Amino acid sequence: MRAAEDRDLPSIITIATATGQEEAQADGYPAYVRHLMRHGRFLVASAANEVTGYGATLRIGTGPAAISMLADLFVRPSAHGSGVGRALLTELWRDQPRRMTFSSLHPNALPLYASFGVDAWWPLLYFSGQVRSLASPAGFAVDVAAPAEVAALERDWTGLDRTPEHEAWAADDGGLSMIVSRAGKPVGAGSASGQGATCGLMHFVVARSDKEHAADAVLAALAFLDPPGGTAELCVPAPHPVTRALLGARWRISEFDLHMASEAGLIDPALTVPSPGLA
Repeated sequence: MRAAEDRDLPSIITIATATGQEEAQADGYPAYVRHLMRHGRFLVASAANEVTGYGATLRIGTGPAAISMLADLFVRPSAHGSGVGRALLTELWRDQPRRMTFSSLHPNALPLYASFGVDAWWPLLYFSGQVRSLASPAGFAVDVAAPAEVAALERDWTGLDRTPEHEAWAADDGGLSMIVSRAGKPVGAGSASGQGATCGLMHFVVARSDKEHAADAVLAALAFLDPPGGTAELCVPAPHPVTRALLGARWRISEFDLHMASEAGLIDPALTVPSPGLA
């Protein structure tokens, strides 16, 4: 195992594609990989000079309370069952007691992660739908903001500095950062991204003091978007109050992952719309 380098990108994309990760063919995927290389820890495993698997973690927060988010862990299909995934995860999560990830429904994923001391807490639902089916709730306003402004609000509300991620999301094709306010007071903030025919919320948080407005804040943010073709996407924790509203607006769930963590509450499912890759 060794740290990933730019020269490994073609192999990483090949493995991701071979394991069913359609997003690996998107124009923005190399930027996502390079973000993890720069801001996280990205390892590749190789045998006979061939990359057989890769894994990446992102450290969210600082000090003893920091969370190690497993962003990616994929193994070349021909190497499945050889222990590559376990070896990568052993190294990535070494000395990282607070752990979380979004486990796919692959039959090998949940048992592997569970053996590293994380449990499944709730499903993460992958929604898509027409933004015109949503009306911005009365009394809410949405303004485009600088990524640093959005990151500052999130830091005030959660204690976590996500500045590099908000900058990356805003730099994506059609990306922007936004602040949702009610009666002139910020209640939610996040970043959206757009590529091809769809776009959507990449990451959005609501202030704990405004928890009762969590659903309306997300709906206001979605209604603000103007995606090509009118379709937007986002990933929503099943317990989030906006879930019922999206289902009522005939948004559809295409798939789901399982949020797995070493303890409850590493993500508040009633206040956060997370990125499955960067949380």
